Amino acid sequence: MYNASGGRVDGLRGSLYFDAVPLVLALLLLLLTGCSGPFPQSVFAPRSDFSTDLDGLYKNIFWWAVAVFVVVETLLLVAIAGFRACTATPRSRSAGRWRRH
Repeated sequence: MYNASGGRVDGLRGSLYFDAVPLVLALLLLLLTGCSGPFPQSVFAPRSDFSTDLDGLYKNIFWWAVAVFVVVETLLLVAIAGFRACTATPRSRSAGRWRRH
């Protein structure tokens, strides 16, 4: 690839992508170090009473959020299907608004 003055331009070298790769790798390494070690308690295995209660609360909130998401997405898909079926019939324009027959 060449620019207007005839010099060679490498499209990805000057982009933000190559500047962000070392930062993303460093953050990933930092996050992975938090999951290692011979510790008695971790995020994946709560041991104390408080952490067990907190883990139960987070799981409860997560499953309620999943249920709300499923309900909303189902209603959205039903509305889209109903609107598509309704737009198959021709509409007329009256008083500046589209009206369905």
